Amino acid sequence: MQKFVRADGHSIPFMDGFRDAHKKVAAEEFLAEGSSNPETRAPLSYRAFLKDVFLYSLFVDLFAKAGIEVKARRALDLGGGEGAMARLMKSDRTAAWTRVVELYDMRKLLPDDQYKSYLRRHRLSSLLYRLGLRNSALRPTLFGGLDYWPNKSDKFFNIGGDGDGQIDEYTMRDFYALDDRYDLLTAFSCVDYFVPQEFFAKAGKLVESGGLMYLHLAYWWFPVNCSLAIGDFPFAPQRLTFDEFSRYLEEFHPDEAKNTVKLYNYFHQGTCHPVADDYIDWANENGFELVAMRRMMPLSEGAKKMTRFTVDALADDPDHNPTQVLSEIRRHSPKVQLADLKTFNLLLGFVRR
Repeated sequence: MQKFVRADGHSIPFMDGFRDAHKKVAAEEFLAEGSSNPETRAPLSYRAFLKDVFLYSLFVDLFAKAGIEVKARRALDLGGGEGAMARLMKSDRTAAWTRVVELYDMRKLLPDDQYKSYLRRHRLSSLLYRLGLRNSALRPTLFGGLDYWPNKSDKFFNIGGDGDGQIDEYTMRDFYALDDRYDLLTAFSCVDYFVPQEFFAKAGKLVESGGLMYLHLAYWWFPVNCSLAIGDFPFAPQRLTFDEFSRYLEEFHPDEAKNTVKLYNYFHQGTCHPVADDYIDWANENGFELVAMRRMMPLSEGAKKMTRFTVDALADDPDHNPTQVLSEIRRHSPKVQLADLKTFNLLLGFVRR
């Protein structure tokens, strides 16, 4: 059996088939070449739209469970893609005025008539579901893996209001060049592209006193995370330091080393791999107070599209069990806890002091 030997002499055995299986998943499920370029992307499908509704509902329900009703005058959705979130905020009257900031113009992926058609279809399905006249086939694919299924009273089944769903401004502009003020800032799965200290410093200047900020964060410590830098054993990028991981790639996968390091370093531009408390501390330093938090922890069964090797699934493995993995990670990242290894996404809600 092959193994990687660290500089201190500790060896980590490979797991047969681990890397090939997850590279295939990455290619089929996660990696879409040029996915950030609207010219290479297909229009938003109804199922993809429902996933946006799901993410929107997580946002609204997180604040609602903290006793906060989101009713913004001016909302900024960072990295808003085709604009589904900003449209839902307008339709649902979560925000009276919305602005999307993006690097590319993706509006044609969800034109007005298609958005209205999708929303009408979802509202009808939701009504039938609440009345007990229809089951949802989405449950195992959309919610099961995240151990989340909304109640009939939750936002997912209750997108209300009579708003028009029109985005007020769609801007292709650098986030750091913005100078307006907002009472709601949302960022769905895009903060990982920023240096977090710089992101929070800018957010503190954009959000008004008493305003809200919501972050849906990709999380580094899950066994196969959003970077898709994959090794021959579970948690390879997390268990090894950057220098160790680079040496592992040069020894065993020299032809792919350069590209894999690029994937590795995309996360927060290679500057850090935070835990939840780090994000909260950076926000606090820039005037934000945490009011709601949730870890999305996929179930072993539902997580199979991402990885068969969750923390729970590895419990009996002598070389890759949670105790062993955590001890190796804490050599270089002592703040990491077992809960971090189970967290796929982190949801944080803040109010600006």
